[in-house]
Amino acid sequence: MFVAEHPDAGCPCTHQLVDGGFIDADKSLLDPWGHPFTIECDGTRVRIVSAGADGLFGTRDDID
Repeated sequence: MFVAEHPDAGCPCTHQLVDGGFIDADKSLLDPWGHPFTIECDGTRVRIVSAGADGLFGTRDDID
């Protein structure tokens, strides 16, 4: 929805998603292991990704 409403804004940061009401500000912006979520964009698709328990992206426990 962010990309549809802001087509020229590029990939949003966490603060833009919170300020725009796309992420609930009352929820933690950290994954269950205490690592910050990462936002990835591919064209019109925006994904919020966790590195998983090991805290390393590109490993088998990544969550999107």
